[in-house]
Amino acid sequence: MSNSLNNLSRMGVAQAATTLQIHPFELVRALVNLERLPTDLRFTAAQVETLRDAIGLEVWFPEGRISEPTPRGLLKDIAHQLVNRGVVGEAGTRLDNCTRGLSEEEDELALHLLRGLISEGVLQSWTSELGLQIAIEEGKEYLVADLAEGGEPPGAVSALLQAAVD
Repeated sequence: MSNSLNNLSRMGVAQAATTLQIHPFELVRALVNLERLPTDLRFTAAQVETLRDAIGLEVWFPEGRISEPTPRGLLKDIAHQLVNRGVVGEAGTRLDNCTRGLSEEEDELALHLLRGLISEGVLQSWTSELGLQIAIEEGKEYLVADLAEGGEPPGAVSALLQAAVD
């Protein structure tokens, strides 16, 4: 009976992924790469929280809080998080950390802004065994620090901000 109760209190892949705010495929990929895939694909709440750390999941915008509810405010907050967390060079973070906690609309805009910063050479991106990673390009920290203070963004990002306001 005790074993049956234990199984009821454990969650499947979909529920664990929802708790972690990632796609179930992302969870399975990370589990395989970390060599932590359980044979029954069920997890306790404690195991899920341990996986959060192992996968590198962070919530940068708890409860969707941004300092200014504008596209420029969102850019400032993302830049501020990148600088404060020391996300430079090889010290990357998961791309989805930059948007976790945002509304769907803000998430979409944030991804466009991040892609713009990548295309302008301010940020770099690469795929790792735990997901898509981004970081400030070495030597470009001053640009991101300026964005965090409300400085003028590079061309493609400026155009995205203008289009978001229009």
